[in-house]
Amino acid sequence: MCGMNTLTKVKIIGRGGHGVKFLANALAKLLSESSYHVSVIYDYDAAVKGGSIEADLLYSSKPINNPLIDKADVCLSFVGPVKIRSNKFIDLTDKKWALKISELEPSIRKNLNMVALGILLNSTDINLNEKKLALTLGLDKNNVIAVAVGHGLKQAN
Repeated sequence: MCGMNTLTKVKIIGRGGHGVKFLANALAKLLSESSYHVSVIYDYDAAVKGGSIEADLLYSSKPINNPLIDKADVCLSFVGPVKIRSNKFIDLTDKKWALKISELEPSIRKNLNMVALGILLNSTDINLNEKKLALTLGLDKNNVIAVAVGHGLKQAN
């Protein structure tokens, strides 16, 4: 999605414990290591576990002037349908996604946030480089496999 001089806007929505901050930080780190300008803003309530959390991540080949998202290019939700304007909405609780996720090996399924990272990388057209994932994010072999599996997932028909 992020071609030359294009601003790409990603929104991640979940609850405490879903790994929303991890996903946004991981994407930001991968993108900044790839020479993109990156902005990440979090909005969350005071609850430690189970409270709502949103991450707005923007990236571009040029400096980012306004880090606010009016309409996301990609929105990934761990909590079901939300009232967010987006070009592409990924609801991991939707039956079609849940079916695909339920078919994964238990060892992969337990790393749902890694699978979600792969889905986001695919949805934003960020090239998956397993070696770079491991080096940049310090992921172990099982996590890199889960990201690669998520990158290859498509929503069931």
